[in-house]
Amino acid sequence: MEKGRLKIQWIVDNRKRKAMLRRRLPILLKKARELAAICDVSVCLIVYCPGEAWPVVCGSPDGAANVLRQYRDLPSLGRVKNVLDSEDFLKQMIDKARAELSIVQRQRRDLEINLVITDFLAGRRKSFDYLPTLVEKRPLVAVRNCH
Repeated sequence: MEKGRLKIQWIVDNRKRKAMLRRRLPILLKKARELAAICDVSVCLIVYCPGEAWPVVCGSPDGAANVLRQYRDLPSLGRVKNVLDSEDFLKQMIDKARAELSIVQRQRRDLEINLVITDFLAGRRKSFDYLPTLVEKRPLVAVRNCH
């Protein structure tokens, strides 16, 4: 298997998804315990595995209940400040994709402009009559003939 970043996406195959959960759940539990020990913070991790009657709880059930109680006692604004539901997540992903698309379109447009100017200066283009549509959206820079 390739080393490196794992692409975060839904695992379609049920068997592979369960195998991934079996492999990664102990690592997640260990990280939660390390975070609690190193940073001296209360950590609550509750994982409901499909097909299991009881959830997997990091730490003692009493400790988890204490963290949940503290969370529940927060004012509602404090609780939802950092919560990201699926709609907000998708909006963020769409905004990110749009920003990346805009950057790529801008780079492509700049390359097309440079190609048109280079062709003109090399004599392969006699005029600027035919320009790609993306180039027309951006004003052309005045080109001086240096001959």
